[in-house]
Amino acid sequence: MTSPPPRRTPTRRSPRVRHNGGQWGKAQSFARQALRAGAGDDVGSLTTSATAEAEPVRRRFVLDGRSLRLVAIFLTVLTLSAIIAALSSRSVNVSAIPPKDESQTAPVRVEATPDPATSETSNAPGSESDGEASSSEVVVHVSGAVRSPGVVTLQGAVRVVDAVDAAGGASDDADLSAINLAQRIEDGSHVHVPAQGEAGPGGVVSGSATDHGQGTDGAGNAGGSAGKEKVNVNTASQAELETIPGIGPVTAQAIIAWRDEHGNFRSVDELTEVSGIGPKTLERLRDHVRVS
Repeated sequence: MTSPPPRRTPTRRSPRVRHNGGQWGKAQSFARQALRAGAGDDVGSLTTSATAEAEPVRRRFVLDGRSLRLVAIFLTVLTLSAIIAALSSRSVNVSAIPPKDESQTAPVRVEATPDPATSETSNAPGSESDGEASSSEVVVHVSGAVRSPGVVTLQGAVRVVDAVDAAGGASDDADLSAINLAQRIEDGSHVHVPAQGEAGPGGVVSGSATDHGQGTDGAGNAGGSAGKEKVNVNTASQAELETIPGIGPVTAQAIIAWRDEHGNFRSVDELTEVSGIGPKTLERLRDHVRVS
């Protein structure tokens, strides 16, 4: 009878020893040194140990000094470019203002208010506008103390001084202070320049309504009357007032209305209180009006 085989006892597995990575590397290095020392390679073991200790650990993506400078320059340029772009986007575009088209600009109309006295003077009987006077021919008889007495032909608005100049000018013995050189004359007028000490009227001794009352009703000789009688503004009717040069229907009615409200005029200067009569108009009226 055979005996059963002996029972095997279960073998125990040796526990696994976990080593640290760093310590395990050192252990392997020591093992290699011991192996080389046992094999008689003492120099190799020492060299390997020194090399292993002296060799530094290499890192990935390590930049040297030149690479760092290039990276710094690149980042600086990139930053400046971003700043300039941001400032440019905020800048305001200033465009030139286009010039105005003068053809599209509405013209400015300037309307002058007519002077009542001036308008009435221009509308007075016998008066004519400057345009009509400038386009007409004026023939004037000049006599007296002038160098070339006779008939002269003038153009446009003519005054006594123009007629005297056309007759060669005044002679040395002419009394120019006795005539009104600024007086306007019309076609067919007679201008007489008196000599010093000469008796009788001077200036425009005959002509039309522009003689301002200094003309005569005769044939126009130098020895005529001195002029028409002055109009009394305190007793004159509207028709009589309108015969005064420079006074039209409107001003004549204003004079009568003022006279009815305030009474008679005490002086010629008081005519300036009438609407339409100013200082300049009054100066033209002094030789033609009176109060009494």
